[in-house]
Amino acid sequence: MPKKPVTKTTIEEAIEVYEVSNSSLSGETLIWYHNKLKVFAAWCKEQKIELEDITPKTVLTFLDYLKTRINPRTKKPITSDTLHGYIKVVKLFLGWCAEDEEYSQHVKARTVKLIARPKVEQKVIETFTGDELKAFFAAASASDMPHRNIAILSLLLDTGVRASELCTLTLENVVITRDDAYIRVMGKGRKEREIGLGKQSRIQVQKYIRQYRKGAEEGDVVFMSQRREPLTINGLDQLLYRLRDQAKLDVSAGAHKFRHTFAVNYLLNGGDVYKLSRLMGHTSVSTTERYVRSMKQRDARKGLSVLDNLK
Repeated sequence: MPKKPVTKTTIEEAIEVYEVSNSSLSGETLIWYHNKLKVFAAWCKEQKIELEDITPKTVLTFLDYLKTRINPRTKKPITSDTLHGYIKVVKLFLGWCAEDEEYSQHVKARTVKLIARPKVEQKVIETFTGDELKAFFAAASASDMPHRNIAILSLLLDTGVRASELCTLTLENVVITRDDAYIRVMGKGRKEREIGLGKQSRIQVQKYIRQYRKGAEEGDVVFMSQRREPLTINGLDQLLYRLRDQAKLDVSAGAHKFRHTFAVNYLLNGGDVYKLSRLMGHTSVSTTERYVRSMKQRDARKGLSVLDNLK
């Protein structure tokens, strides 16, 4: 009796089922997973690799491929953080396959266990200088939507919120009174937190809402695009890089750099690392402590010159 032919399982098919099973994750996390798995699936398809063909060596070869890619925004090779993120997502996906009733016949738990994540390089965290921030605000003042753009820069710099948190911020979660001012955001893991606003940011945010969000309901998002649609993460990214170009700056300009700038300056001004961890929505204070390490590296860099002090 002839053997029943073995049915191959495509990576795309398994990823589609995986994403449906994880639909309860936050929108930002789902997009992060999807984009990285999309690259992995395309590479596997090009290499004619099916789900049952994957081994630890396969993932290592995929990692070597990623190291050859250039970030279209920075024009530089992909960072170690990004490489680590790719392998983390691929490993999570394969781990799910190993436990799934249907896909466990193709992926074994031991295979997943043997996949090593690449090390992340310990680098000094990049932040904006005072002059660069002034240039950003000057560009925002001369832009097509100055009040909105100044309010966005103010919030990013004064609260350290993630891009997704700013884009999903609703009017009901902006509290500005005579005695208090703060925003309420929903972070990773569906964890809500409150972040206070300084004098300047509350003025700019209130001015934008009062003048340009008249008639909006409490559940509506705060920031809108030029087309009067909710501002997206991609739209925010494009805006920040457009302001950077208008300011004639040669720096990276993503929302995450504003987040880094907030964190480092919070600590430089005497803020507590544990309070900062809560403000930033970190699940572990060890994540926040990298800002402390970055500050120590900067302090060491400014040490006394041995040559200048020779007698």
